[in-house]
Amino acid sequence: MAFCAFFSLFPLLLFFIALGTLFLEEEQVYREVVSVLSEAIPISRRLIEDNVQQALDTRGPVTALGVLGTLWSGSGLFRIVVVNVNRAWPEAAPRSYLSRHGVALAMLGMLLLLVLLSTVAVSVLNFLSTETIPSVSPLVTAVVTVVSLLTTFAFFVLVYRWVPNTGVRWSSAAVAGAVAGAAWRLAADTFGWYVRSGIAGYEVVYGSLGAIVALLFWIYLSSLIVLFGAYLGGALDARRDVEERAATD
Repeated sequence: MAFCAFFSLFPLLLFFIALGTLFLEEEQVYREVVSVLSEAIPISRRLIEDNVQQALDTRGPVTALGVLGTLWSGSGLFRIVVVNVNRAWPEAAPRSYLSRHGVALAMLGMLLLLVLLSTVAVSVLNFLSTETIPSVSPLVTAVVTVVSLLTTFAFFVLVYRWVPNTGVRWSSAAVAGAVAGAAWRLAADTFGWYVRSGIAGYEVVYGSLGAIVALLFWIYLSSLIVLFGAYLGGALDARRDVEERAATD
């Protein structure tokens, strides 16, 4: 899962940039993509900025075929998530090839929608705090944090509710999503501090590859959190099934 995620990152980056430049100015696309990636990948911001700028410089003309190509390559991450999350529910039948790809694309669309809504909300709140009501800036900062947490929570809940090829209770998906979302947010903040503090020493040991090693470790850690949440949801559903059968006997 972490292996596929690593090789899907750059195609996903190209897809987001290609899609963004259809509607926004290049400079605005740069700022928004860097902001979103810095939130999701707590490694060197300089590395993120350099790669986003490189992608902008080398992307070439935006064509429908190019967008579809990057979409197909980038969705490999979500296809492997579909397979592994589905396994957390023993009664879930394996999805067919077309179904797996369809759910993966739906996950990508859902992620884009949640990121878009979160970005718009944060932009409006930042505008209010700096341009109209500067005195409420601390409150706005707290609200922005809550919006980020809710976006993460919503994504995990929807993944655990709709990805398994079986009926999943909303209560199980909500608990699993809350645990996974909180764990991922805590891990992101902790790992970000760990990397920035210099304690990790990735660059000392691995030289110029230090940032890549940190990225790989973060992807691996995120994969564990996603799978833990999935198996928690599967266990909660299984326990509820046992309780319901016992109640009817």
